[in-house]
Order: sequence, then C-alpha cells, then structure tokens
Amino acid sequence: MAAISLIDTGLYKAKKGFDPKDPQKVANDLYELVTAHSKGKYLYRVLYYDARPLAMKVQNPISKKELDFSTSIVATFRNEFFEKLKAKRNVALRLGYLLSDGQWLLRPTITRELLSK
Repeated sequence: MAAISLIDTGLYKAKKGFDPKDPQKVANDLYELVTAHSKGKYLYRVLYYDARPLAMKVQNPISKKELDFSTSIVATFRNEFFEKLKAKRNVALRLGYLLSDGQWLLRPTITRELLSK
C-alpha cells in the first residue's frame, strides 16, 4: 500500500524546533517527519504546496526608503529551502505566487499614532 502526504506549511512552521536559519536542516527534518508518518508504507509522493516569496521593490511610506523583498532573510531562506526540498525523493513541490498591488495598509492604531505626532 502506498502513502501520499500533504503538508500544511503554516502548521509545520509552528512545530517546536523549527529552525529558520538552516534550509537544509528544515528540509531534512520535514522529510524525516513525513517518512515516519507513513508508518512503513511505500511513500509514493509528498505534496508540498506553498508560494514563492514576494519579489518586488516598494517604498516604505514613512521612511521613504526602498525595500527589496526579494533580498530579505525570509525570501532567501525560503528560496533555498525550496531548492533543498526539490532534491528530496518523491517530493512534488507546487509553488504559487503572491500578488501585491503595492499599497500599504496601516493598522488604525498606527495611523492614530502617526497623526498624533
């Protein structure tokens, strides 16, 4: 009998011991978790769904500095993690993409704080 595993990225990231500094370790830990979960069955496929990190440049509305999301620590980690995960046996990586209209939304509390200064 074959096993197929679906992974909820958000729940996995909340797992105790998740280390966002080492993409290879995270990919290895995830694969070990899935293979242990298959309980000795033939692991046919691991389906991993996620989205590529946002890769755009925007201007911070307050400081007016340019922010490049594609070079952030999170984006760098996730891109490297996806590459490590793709190298694993029986893993099918399905990546969507994020849309952004470039608009900043400030929470009401932040807006009040900014207007009071």
